[in-house]
Amino acid sequence: MQKDLIKVYKGELAPLEKFDVIKKYNFYYCYENTIGINGYVCEKIFDCFYCGVVPIYWERQNIKELIPYDCFIDGREFKDDESLYAFIEGMDYQTYRHYLEQAQVFLRSPEMERFTVKNSIDCILSPLMNHIENRHTMVGRKDENSYS
Repeated sequence: MQKDLIKVYKGELAPLEKFDVIKKYNFYYCYENTIGINGYVCEKIFDCFYCGVVPIYWERQNIKELIPYDCFIDGREFKDDESLYAFIEGMDYQTYRHYLEQAQVFLRSPEMERFTVKNSIDCILSPLMNHIENRHTMVGRKDENSYS
């Protein structure tokens, strides 16, 4: 017996339009799109934090070490979609607000710094700058030695 698939794809969005879509929901599934890079977390969970939506996060094993657990729902903790849905459906408003408030606290915390664009750029440029500086120093030494 084959189930009919429900069409959910409604076309492409411009880069900033995704926030308008996310804001329409109370909860949002966030599937990690990259695994195996230590400390990397894709933008989806942060999009939810910025939009005031509770993320339901899937994939990264150590997510609780990177982002406070009370900012999101860990989808892996549920045996199936039905138990996850029952959890969400039974959630009181205070619990829901707590997730949203804790996400805002996290966004303003020093721990969030590691996920900023500035930090990403620094992580890429710092080794390059060190390499350039070391190379420049070595070239200077060669020049000094050649003249003595």
